[in-house]
Amino acid sequence: MPKRPYYKIAAIILVAFAIITVKLAFIMLSDSNELSKQAFAEKTRCVDYYQYCRGDIVDCNNRQLTNVVENCLLVFPTAFDDAGKLAKELSGILSLPKKQIENRLVAGQNGSLEPFVLKTGLSEQQKQLVEAANINGVFVVSLASRYSAYKYACHLIGIVQQNEKGDYTGVSGLELQYNKYLDDRSSPQIAAYIDVYGNVSSNSLIYIDDNTNESNKLCLTIDMDYQQIVERAMANYSGACVVMDVANGDVLAAASSPQFDAYGWDTSAEEEVYINKALALYPPASTFKILVALSAVEEGVSLDDNFVCTGSITLENGHIVHCQNEKGHGNINIAQALAKSCNCYFVQLGIKLGGDTIRKYADLCGLDQQYLGGYELPKQTHFDFNSKVEGDVANVCLGEKGVRLSPLMVAQLVAVVANGGNHVYPRLVKGVYDSQGQTLLAINSITPQRVFSEKTASKVADMMALTVEQGTAYHLKDALISCGGKTGTSEDAGVWFAGFAPLDNPRWAIAVYIENASAGGVEGAEVFHQAIDDLAVLEGMVS
Repeated sequence: MPKRPYYKIAAIILVAFAIITVKLAFIMLSDSNELSKQAFAEKTRCVDYYQYCRGDIVDCNNRQLTNVVENCLLVFPTAFDDAGKLAKELSGILSLPKKQIENRLVAGQNGSLEPFVLKTGLSEQQKQLVEAANINGVFVVSLASRYSAYKYACHLIGIVQQNEKGDYTGVSGLELQYNKYLDDRSSPQIAAYIDVYGNVSSNSLIYIDDNTNESNKLCLTIDMDYQQIVERAMANYSGACVVMDVANGDVLAAASSPQFDAYGWDTSAEEEVYINKALALYPPASTFKILVALSAVEEGVSLDDNFVCTGSITLENGHIVHCQNEKGHGNINIAQALAKSCNCYFVQLGIKLGGDTIRKYADLCGLDQQYLGGYELPKQTHFDFNSKVEGDVANVCLGEKGVRLSPLMVAQLVAVVANGGNHVYPRLVKGVYDSQGQTLLAINSITPQRVFSEKTASKVADMMALTVEQGTAYHLKDALISCGGKTGTSEDAGVWFAGFAPLDNPRWAIAVYIENASAGGVEGAEVFHQAIDDLAVLEGMVS
C-alpha cells in the first residue's frame, strides 16, 4: 500500500517524457528546414551581387553602362579589428593613400557585421596581389558594380546617395531623372560562412539566388564604342565632345572631361568636375559664323562682291573690331572668310543681315532653347542682345557677347549643314523597358524640320570643306576620312572645333569645346582628328 504513490509519480514522469519526445519529433519533422535556415543565417554574412540594387542603364546596343561585372574587393568586418593595419596592407595593392582606405574601412564597419565592397574595378594584377596576400576576410569577387571603372558617360549617368531608410536613390543625371524606374530591384547574394573566431574562408563563398526579380532597363542612344573613342580623345583636356547622328539627332557620344569618381574616392576633386560641360553654355566663338553664313545664303544676300579686310572694321559708334589676322585678309569672299575665320567680313555681313534675321534663324535651328530628348534641362537664356544695336549684332556674329551655346547645340547646328538644311532634335533616351521587354516609357525621335534649302546647306558645307583644305582647320587634311569643319577661339572662354564627317555622305556632327587652350584649329582640331580617325576605323571605312 505505501508504495503506490511512487508508481503514480513514475507514471507521470513517463508520460511527460513521452510528450516531450513527441514534441521534439514534431519540431524535427516540421520546423527543421526553418531552424536550418536560422542556423545558417547566424553563421553567414551576405552582400548583394548588384551594387545598390538598381535597374540597368544600357547603350543603344543593349550593352551595360551600369551594373558592369568587375573584380570587387569584398571585406568582412568580423575578420579585422585594426582598420589602420588592414589599410596599410591594402594601400600598396590599391595604390591609394592609407588614410583614405582606413576611413572607408571604418565607415564600412560602422557597427555592422555585414560585408561591404571596399573598392570596385580591380585590375587582374591587383586581384592576384590580394589573393597572394591571403588576408583574412578580404576577397576579390565578381560583382555587378554600379559604375564602371572606366567612368564612361559618368556626367550623363549621374550618382546615387543612401537615404535615411538605407536605400540608394538618384541625386543627379539619369540616376535622378529616372529614379522611379531604376530603384526597384532585388538581388542575388554572395554569402560566406564565418566561424566562431571570426575567420572567413574563400571556400565558403556561395552564390544565393532566391526569388530574384528582374529589373527595368533604361536604354540610351549612346553607343559605348563611340563613347570610349571620345573619352580617349578628351582624356588630356578639360572640356567636352559631342557626336550626333546628323539624320535624326541621336546623341551617339557625349563626353565631359575630366571624369569624376562616382564612388567619391577622389576627395580632392573640385566642384567644377561634376559640371557636365557637354550641356553647359559658353560663347561659341567663330563656330557661330556657320549660322550667319547659312542665314546670308538663304536670304539671298549678295555674296559675289569681294570684301576688303584691312585687319579691322570700325562700327558706327566708333568701336573698332579687329580681325584675327592683324594685317588683314585683303580681298575676300564669304567662302574664304569662313575658311580663314575673317572677323571683319562676318561683322559687316551680320550687320547687313540684321540682328532680327540672325535671331530668327537661330530660333528655327533650335538654338533658342536647349533640348535633349529624354533628358530634362533647365530653362536658360541663350541670346541676350539688342538686335537694333550694331555693336551687339557684331558681337553675336563673332560668337562672343550676347550668345551662349553648349557643345550639344553646336553639334546640332553642324547637323543642319550636314543633313541638307534640316533642324534635328537631339535625343539621348530611347525608352524604359521592363524585364519582359515591354515598353514602360518611349522617347521617340522628332521628325526633322526644314529650315534651309538643300542648296544653301550644300554651299555652306563646301565652305566648311574649304576650311579644312585651305583655312584654319588645315591640321585635318591628313585625317583618315575627309571632313568639313569650323574653328573657334573665344577671347576668354575656351576654344572650339565643330565639323562633320565623312564629307561626301555625312554621318556625324561633332562639336569639341576645350578650356584653357590656344586655338580651335590646334587642340580642338586635334580632338576632332583623333575622334573621326577612330570612328572611321571602327566602322570599317579604312583598312
